[in-house]
Amino acid sequence: MTQSFITPPFWFALIAALAFAGVALALKLLSKSGAVATAILGGVVFGGGGGYFMVPLLVFFLTSSLLSKIGRDRKANANKGDFKGSVRDAAQVFANGGVAGTLVLIYALTVRHSDYSQSRLLLIYYLAAIAAANADTWATEIGKFSLHPPRFLRDWKTVTPGTSGAISLLGTFGAALGAILIPLSALPFWHLNLVELITPILCGFFASLVDSVLGATLQGVYEDPTTGEITESPELAGKEARPVRGFRLLNNDGVNFLSCLAGAFLCWLITHFAILPYQ
Repeated sequence: MTQSFITPPFWFALIAALAFAGVALALKLLSKSGAVATAILGGVVFGGGGGYFMVPLLVFFLTSSLLSKIGRDRKANANKGDFKGSVRDAAQVFANGGVAGTLVLIYALTVRHSDYSQSRLLLIYYLAAIAAANADTWATEIGKFSLHPPRFLRDWKTVTPGTSGAISLLGTFGAALGAILIPLSALPFWHLNLVELITPILCGFFASLVDSVLGATLQGVYEDPTTGEITESPELAGKEARPVRGFRLLNNDGVNFLSCLAGAFLCWLITHFAILPYQ
């Protein structure tokens, strides 16, 4: 790997990340805390991994932000249960990018200048983690356009679009597209072979299904005591909402983080037990 675009000086990476976060804040894509988190994560990824690692992260952020803005009126009813909305805060940024950022830190501190084969492996895990985040986001946003209501995984009953733990055919198709996009964005820079391309795609897609399973079982979900509407918020108008299922400590951000972790871990399992032994 070469220098310049690939491994810029850390001060330049941090300035670039701050500038990007500032623009995203001005465009109301991020909250103030989200902008700080994005500057930190972007500085780590760009400074520690360079452009090779930064491009897939940018593709995830920009495409998912664009999707969240498209058809907001049509998706208004589906967004009722999402108490955070489309403006990402720090928790959402780290939930979707924390695993990827950690992998970049491992790369920068261990194999960046020494072991090319290990660098390739860390990139594949990194792509799988972001593919998981992108697949989940695309599944949610595209699924909200479905003409047919999604079905809840626990009882297969129809529920409101946007409900955690529910899937639809259109949403599943969106997850597949989202998972495919991330490794493709790295293809021009890393010249991935077919195995390196397909593995993070499959891991990202299946990790989005893990997200749905966790959303249907362990994620904390509540009911508005006044209206009876289901929400992910434990508090409404300063009052505690009634727990319906799951654990209070595991919110949607926690589920997203575990999904990204599942994507990277599944990728590690496949590469170490189904690919590397046969090379």
